[in-house]
Amino acid sequence: MTKNFNGYLYAISAIFFWSFNVIYSKYLANTFTPFEISFVRWSIPALLFLPFTFKSIIIYRKTFLKHWFIILILTLTGLGFQNTFVYYAGHTANAVDMALINATSPIFLIIFSAIFLHNKIRFPQILGILIAVFGVVIVILDGNLKNIRNFTLSAGDWWMLFSAILFAGYGIAQKMLPPDVPAIPAFSLMICISALMFLPLAAYDFTTHIPAKITKTDILILLILGVFNSGLAYIAWNKALAAIGTVKTGISYYLTPIFSTIEAYFLLNEHIYANQIYGILLVLAGISFSNYKKKKLSQPQNYKQNRK
Repeated sequence: MTKNFNGYLYAISAIFFWSFNVIYSKYLANTFTPFEISFVRWSIPALLFLPFTFKSIIIYRKTFLKHWFIILILTLTGLGFQNTFVYYAGHTANAVDMALINATSPIFLIIFSAIFLHNKIRFPQILGILIAVFGVVIVILDGNLKNIRNFTLSAGDWWMLFSAILFAGYGIAQKMLPPDVPAIPAFSLMICISALMFLPLAAYDFTTHIPAKITKTDILILLILGVFNSGLAYIAWNKALAAIGTVKTGISYYLTPIFSTIEAYFLLNEHIYANQIYGILLVLAGISFSNYKKKKLSQPQNYKQNRK
């Protein structure tokens, strides 16, 4: 019970921080390019983590070289381009739509989990996912299913869909990481690789893109992205994956649009409509149903002895 509680607590903490990503992408869209944002957000935790993990990275260097491919996959999917796609989406998609499309990630996570990890998917989980997806659809279609005929995806929506797929891949790759790979030093190494990977891309954008006036709010957002969204949130998410598994952790990700919708209302002045409330309630119901597990009736000890 304690392990499950801690696992969900870690997952919700990570989701809460990440739910601000769509908000931050809207704030920074006119000031920085996606590559510039990605470079800064990974450089900050690299500078914070490296002094404490450099020695461990050197000690485990042979282990990291042995599993270089899975470490590279983790870097590219979860840390690298998954977030960059969110910043591209911020140029053309609104925050609520971005959050809702991002909520499709658990679907891909469960599919990948069944394919690559051979995990069994229980019927309550399937039904819960369908209920949660229906809640997301209700919000996207403004509460009227007839609107599906006029529904189109913008370029930003596609970027968010690609981001959702990549993040699902990150969750699977994290579970495939061998136990002999130390978690914190490996994560620190991936952060450093991400920062170095985006350095030439950000440098090119900096020389060709004239940024708008940088405000104190922009600097604060970049610091929050670096410390909380890029550092603490990923550690919490990895702990959740280890504690409650890919399926339950992935289903919890449906809370993202709920957090993001509320944040968009207060921070971006986007309205919350009745259909969004109904959709949120369906999402919560789907998560609850997916995590329902029927308890087995335990037989009395004397009954077991009589059966022998």
